[in-house]
Amino acid sequence: MALIECSECGNQVSDKASACPKCGNPVALATASPAAAMAAKPGIVVPPKKKPSILAKLAKWVGIAIAGFIVLAIYIGSQAPSQPRPSPGYSAPSTEPPPLAAGGQVAPISIQAADLYAAYDANEVAADNKYKGTRMSITGTVVEISKDFMDEPYVQLLGKNQYATVRVSFTKSRQDELAKLKKGDNITVPGCVGKGKIVMSPIVDCR
Repeated sequence: MALIECSECGNQVSDKASACPKCGNPVALATASPAAAMAAKPGIVVPPKKKPSILAKLAKWVGIAIAGFIVLAIYIGSQAPSQPRPSPGYSAPSTEPPPLAAGGQVAPISIQAADLYAAYDANEVAADNKYKGTRMSITGTVVEISKDFMDEPYVQLLGKNQYATVRVSFTKSRQDELAKLKKGDNITVPGCVGKGKIVMSPIVDCR
């Protein structure tokens, strides 16, 4: 306990006393907090602290969510590759013009039946752009020697497997030549033209 001086009459009063015994001046208010002192005085009302409204809380959480989405979008964008990566085994079609033979004609290309089939299997549109109408010499393993509904002979060359083949068409005048072939023979046929794809097989016309 300590003695303090009354602010009204100067009398020494205990700091535990609520009022000066001499003049009645309140003493405890001098050591109390400002809010408590205001509350103790008659006619003065301490306003209660306002609680944040539901809308304010909602706006706060919406702002936090939007900021989180922005940060996530920036992170995902920074992790994306700058250039698309090509699929394994795929090569973009060449933009170089085909070489010319004597007389200004496009020189025929040499191609394996398996490579021609793989090109059409990967992308028929790109394969047509590259091979349809192109003069070629095609090499492959004989899977079948037969005739179509017009009695014209053709040979199926091995593509991906014995059921996925490249069809090479011939004229009737070459039937004797084709009669000497057998399954498993590896042949090269020059003077052909790519004809696109019908159903499952790329077609090469060697008539």
